[in-house]
Amino acid sequence: MNRLLCGLLTCSLLVGLTGPAQAQYTFATLDVPGAQVTEAFGINQAGQIVGVYQLVVGGVLHGFLLDVDGTYTTIDVPGATFTLALGINDAGQIVGYYSNPAIHGFVLDVDGSYTTLDVPGGSGTQAYRINSLGQIVGQYAAGGRIHGFLATPGG
Repeated sequence: MNRLLCGLLTCSLLVGLTGPAQAQYTFATLDVPGAQVTEAFGINQAGQIVGVYQLVVGGVLHGFLLDVDGTYTTIDVPGATFTLALGINDAGQIVGYYSNPAIHGFVLDVDGSYTTLDVPGGSGTQAYRINSLGQIVGQYAAGGRIHGFLATPGG
């Protein structure tokens, strides 16, 4: 029997399970060399992983790409005070956000070029995910509220 359970901020669909879960997982620890904090946020079909690391707790945040060969690459938008890499698509395009000190979204293309994303009329643009069509989702602030956005290449 399915039922909807709603709390103060969220609703969840409860689905009755007839037995134990069948999925089994193995876990691999990801640690950027020398980092005190490593967080993984996105993975593509090739197994490339993006995330964030700090060398010392409370220090500067840097994005990273973990390639399938085990190589870590730092992602820092030029001139930024911090960079977070949050999503990667199958083409290898990476999205996230950075500060300089305002918050801006970014796309890192496979050729190494950065494109800043700022929702027109908004502030604090943060890009979270990018799909195989290059469409990007995230959030921005405007009018005293936080809004989601969908950015599509070419308009």
